[in-house]
Order: sequence, then C-alpha cells, then structure tokens
Amino acid sequence: MGVSRISALTVHNPDNDIRVEVLGQHKETGKWAGAINLYKDNCLHSTVISSQAVYDTQEAAIKEMQEVVDAIRAMTDKELFG
Repeated sequence: MGVSRISALTVHNPDNDIRVEVLGQHKETGKWAGAINLYKDNCLHSTVISSQAVYDTQEAAIKEMQEVVDAIRAMTDKELFG
C-alpha cells in the first residue's frame, strides 16, 4: 500500500483525531476493506487512507489499518520529510 506524504503527515500529527474503521464488505467476495479516517468535532471529516477489500474479517481490516497508523506514528520527522 502506498501512502502519500500528506496522508502520512495527517496521520502522524498527534493533534488529529484519527480513527481506524471498517470501510465495507465486498458484495461478491465477502472480503472487508479498512479505512483510516480523520474526524473533526467528533464528525467524520475525510478518509485519509483506505484499503482494498482483501481482509477476511472486520477485525483483520481494523488490525491492519491500526498497524499502518502505528508505523506512521513511529516515523521520525527525518523519515517523513526526507
């Protein structure tokens, strides 16, 4: 999964209300997609990163998206800005 710099910076910012959620289930395959969403004032503002519907369960989609958030938040400024 490729992540744009602006998406990484949005997730990396500790002041942003970032939430990991299920995006939905593919009608034909039954696989789930995950999303990393930005909330403002407790309302969905935008989806920052989303996956294809490749996960067998909702829990797996959430787990994988959380791992992306954790990896981005573990990055240093030097890694983010090059």
